[in-house]
Amino acid sequence: MVFLAFFGFIFFIIISLNIYDSYNINTMKKYLDKSLCSNLVYSKGSYKGLCKNKIILIENKINISLPKDAKEYQYKNINNIKKINSYLLINDKNKIKFNSQKVLNTYYIQIKKKIKK
Repeated sequence: MVFLAFFGFIFFIIISLNIYDSYNINTMKKYLDKSLCSNLVYSKGSYKGLCKNKIILIENKINISLPKDAKEYQYKNINNIKKINSYLLINDKNKIKFNSQKVLNTYYIQIKKKIKK
């Protein structure tokens, strides 16, 4: 009986955290949609979006406060961009990590086009 109560409690915690994480993901998606971002990617625990005038990066964590927790990189402030392994390096100091080379290349090409305008 003690084991059932113990495992029931653990099961309850896991389900609660999963529901809360789902809420966070929906909140991040809504924020990116409201910011008119396209090419949304969820990788390495963060959402990335290419918007009209900026790149938005939102790390997934337990307590999200948007827009405070969103990192934004304005295209007009990007002087250079480099591909290094699975990262994009913006202005030689800000790293954005990607899971796949295909997505990395897509973002690199899109950002290059936008900073040339």
